[in-house]
Amino acid sequence: MSLFERDLLRRLIRQLGEIAARIAGLSTQRKFDEAEALLRQIEGELLGPLTATLDQVDIRTVLLLLGSDDKIGACAVLWSERAKLLSARGEPQSARVLATRSLELLDALEARAGLTSELLLNARSAMRELVTPEPRTG
Repeated sequence: MSLFERDLLRRLIRQLGEIAARIAGLSTQRKFDEAEALLRQIEGELLGPLTATLDQVDIRTVLLLLGSDDKIGACAVLWSERAKLLSARGEPQSARVLATRSLELLDALEARAGLTSELLLNARSAMRELVTPEPRTG
């Protein structure tokens, strides 16, 4: 990856917080299709043609395909946003599966480089809430 590409990727990752807020706003307004379209667009811009493949391979392969810590972090955040969107849409099982994968990526990233970004730490916290089933009452 060239220095220019790395700089561009870092700037896009910094914008992930703003993108996450937009997706959350659309989800709150129940504009799920619009939120999904925005999410897919950003995934395509940040992760490129690998996007569809990443959903279908194990985490070790995801790490190998993405390579850089920046791309791994971006993927983890995007997956966490998609998991929250699935949950808001009423798809808790799909949300849990994706949240678990996001947590696995975040754990691998922490082992490699440490989680220093507030965005990554917030993604981890949100995914733990989706993965941990709520206690049943009554």
